[in-house]
Amino acid sequence: MLRAAIRQREIPADRQGLIKAIHAMGRDLNLNDETRKELQWNLTGVESCRDMSIAQLKQVYQRVAVLHDTMPPRLHPPKRRGRDERQPEELLSVEQNRMICHLFDDLSISGVGLARMNFCRRTCGSTWPQTRAQGNRIIEALKAMRDRGWRSRAASQPDSAASIDETPAMSGVKA
Repeated sequence: MLRAAIRQREIPADRQGLIKAIHAMGRDLNLNDETRKELQWNLTGVESCRDMSIAQLKQVYQRVAVLHDTMPPRLHPPKRRGRDERQPEELLSVEQNRMICHLFDDLSISGVGLARMNFCRRTCGSTWPQTRAQGNRIIEALKAMRDRGWRSRAASQPDSAASIDETPAMSGVKA
């Protein structure tokens, strides 16, 4: 009864299937290329799967399958790192929202006002990004502006008080 619960592994019949299975089980076992090639050399006398015959590939496959079956089961599947680009139509993430606000502040585009809304409208078609894809589009546009050294008009113009102080001095000089 216990044997019925264990799924029997079938050996792939074709050459490419064997090579793919050997490499996949090697990754599951955390074998780097050098270690896997050393195992293959010890078993068959050939280092590369490409140079092996089908009988040699089956021999390597059976040995790696035994190692793979004795491996303890994973308690948790590996977590995917970074942004989840598989779901571009999902709602804007908190990290994206923070990044957009940070980039707007970095570029001195003030407040939550018209300048930000108009920029978002030009970039993604709505007043604020609604999906992850739109958020990525806006983030990349803001990064490109920052890399080009873009500054807002308010930040690039000198203070109006300084220009007023210089004006009377200039008007007193006769031409």
